[in-house]
Amino acid sequence: MDIQTLPSIKNNSFTLRCKEAVDGKTESACRYSVCQHTVLVFLKGKLRDDWSCKNAIANKRCKAVKMMIEERKANTPIYFIDAIAEIEAVRKSNATRLTPERKPITAISKKNAVEPASDTIKPITDVHSALVEAVTPN
Repeated sequence: MDIQTLPSIKNNSFTLRCKEAVDGKTESACRYSVCQHTVLVFLKGKLRDDWSCKNAIANKRCKAVKMMIEERKANTPIYFIDAIAEIEAVRKSNATRLTPERKPITAISKKNAVEPASDTIKPITDVHSALVEAVTPN
């Protein structure tokens, strides 16, 4: 099967829910285009035996195969979300998103500031003790 004949394999970000991809019980999200490539590898006989998808495809339980057949019959992408358009929409949204206006940081004027006497400042040797002392009422 020629990859070009699949109407929705390129730039597709459509996601489907699939139990077969993990263990047949646990539902997971799978990109449809990845599933399509997996089916193509299966058709070439190159899909590893330890892939759960191999068993699902062989036993006709694969959702993606059914979706691919439906699209092939319609000859149009049915399960398709344009990944490039989606990325551009996010970029545009991020560029136009309103952010709160920030006030500029102003420096405190030193002409009104009172400098503490140098003899009242003790060097801190034990940070924990200094914090306990600072928060303990006299």
